[in-house]
Amino acid sequence: MIVRRHIHYLSCLALAALACGCDRPAGVAQEGGSGANRGQQSSVQVANLPGVFVNGTEEEIVRAIQDGTNFAGTPDMKWFSILSDVWYERETSHPNFKWSVLKGPRIKIETASQLAQAYRNQLIPLNTDDLRKFALENYTSADNRVARPSVVLIGELGDARDIDLLAQLARSGAGGRHLFKESVTALSYMCSSKATEVIEALLPEASADDQSFARALLSNREHVLQSWCH
Repeated sequence: MIVRRHIHYLSCLALAALACGCDRPAGVAQEGGSGANRGQQSSVQVANLPGVFVNGTEEEIVRAIQDGTNFAGTPDMKWFSILSDVWYERETSHPNFKWSVLKGPRIKIETASQLAQAYRNQLIPLNTDDLRKFALENYTSADNRVARPSVVLIGELGDARDIDLLAQLARSGAGGRHLFKESVTALSYMCSSKATEVIEALLPEASADDQSFARALLSNREHVLQSWCH
């Protein structure tokens, strides 16, 4: 089964407020009008998206990477090939790309996130060690736009060795940041009963808002386990 990011819609809105982009999972009814046709738009426009890597600003490139990756329909494998080239900085394959921007940590972390999801959906082969190393190096970044999605990426990669780290980040944050939502989102992606237990153990320590967020993720946990965990 092909799935998109497994975040409950209300949780997605909360993460969006933290500048951490996310999509609704496949099979979950879309709520509200904003972005209701995003999947359709992505599949139509993906052929034109590589042009943004030539002329786009950092913000435009980040949005293009998010919008171009359509897990709800039939994925465009050429798109993942381009994202792989961006991640591995294959400049000779795309000499006209704006590499001075593409090599930046914001683009790298967003690209890694899309590749990690494609890997978990069994769409592409991937050596996840490099992506995990990058995420672990950047969750303490001074830039929230890098640090927060780096925490989520740790969970998207699904390495159970990182469960204790995510629990620590949920409790203590990093670099002066409160990272509860990102950390429990990451934990919700883990194919481990321990991850579920950790989220449940965090609930009594969390604020009312964070508790509501975590419970929404737990309510979608079975879908994650069935879709990503084989």
